[in-house]
Amino acid sequence: MVDISADLLLDEQNRPVPQYVNAGKTGFEFQQGADGASRVLLWDSTGHQPLLTQTNAGYVRAADGAVATMGAQADAAVTNPSMSASEIALLKGLLKQLQGGGSGSLPVSLTGSNATIGNVGITDGGNTQSILGPYTSNNNDSQMLAAFSTMVAVGMPYAYNGSTWDRFYNNTQGTLLASAARTATVSSPQQTNYNARGVFVFVNVTMASGTGGLTPLIRVYDPVSGGYTNLNQGVTAITATGLYVYQIYPGATSTAGLTGTIDSSLPKTWGVTVLAGDTSSYTYSVGYALIN
Repeated sequence: MVDISADLLLDEQNRPVPQYVNAGKTGFEFQQGADGASRVLLWDSTGHQPLLTQTNAGYVRAADGAVATMGAQADAAVTNPSMSASEIALLKGLLKQLQGGGSGSLPVSLTGSNATIGNVGITDGGNTQSILGPYTSNNNDSQMLAAFSTMVAVGMPYAYNGSTWDRFYNNTQGTLLASAARTATVSSPQQTNYNARGVFVFVNVTMASGTGGLTPLIRVYDPVSGGYTNLNQGVTAITATGLYVYQIYPGATSTAGLTGTIDSSLPKTWGVTVLAGDTSSYTYSVGYALIN
């Protein structure tokens, strides 16, 4: 036991406090610590030298397996998280993806202090409608708020066709036969009408032989046999250049500017056939406009 001629350290109520003999063995010093624990030193394997002090920094070694899992600073980035790689390699891969240098779809691209949000849309029947983005922040919060305020919820009306659901269409138009020189009867591909009540058919003749003539027929098809009938009968043959317009619609009456008008509805499957009166050449196109 060390024999020290010194007074014990006391608290305000004259009670001894935790203390220890100082290095010179000349007195006592307060024991330092926090939260009920004393300060401690780590010593080397010989027990003679304290570690992790200002004069002896020392080191702490982790288990070899833990070091291998962590990886080395030089490990290459791995962008596929399902692959076996060190933690450093996977973290580098994550940063590479976020910075746009990886592979695959990048929903977020960070460049400096800018954030880019990819285009957000809804897809139905092969058609995509954008409802948000793309948007780059450029550190402008008001722009981001404005971009998100344009996001809307869209309800798509559908109609049951007996086995599946068809999307409701607005008035649509398109090409049945592109403009070309023809010397024989030609039929358009069969068309599918989803919810239109009628149609306008446009025959635009840009070169006419003047003989034989063209007879446009609007045909509707039997869903069972595939047979057809012509909605317009007794059509006058076209022998001159010009635009000829035929209308089919419930309750339609003859109107100036129209070549022909038929009071009828348009069924689901229809098409147009242009009969050639002879083998002389006519250059023409056929277009359509469905009317709800």
